[in-house]
Amino acid sequence: MHEQGVVHRDLKPENMMYSSAAEDIKIMLTDFGLSMMEGSSSTRSVFGSIGVISYILLCENQPFDAEDEENLIVQNLKGEFEFNSSS
Repeated sequence: MHEQGVVHRDLKPENMMYSSAAEDIKIMLTDFGLSMMEGSSSTRSVFGSIGVISYILLCENQPFDAEDEENLIVQNLKGEFEFNSSS
């Protein structure tokens, strides 16, 4: 994908699928609605991060709790979160 200059811009667990239940599975990405070509001026917009994906996979919940997208972005940029495992 990156070799072709495509930037996904919406990576999150919901947009990742397994190809099978085997041990040597491939992970496939879905939902390219926000994707752009690398170098495009719109690729500089703020979106989620790999840190958020890792947090969700490890804790099984969202690291940020905001009433609107603007506050969510502010919390993300400041790194303001509490570690609360659901188990």
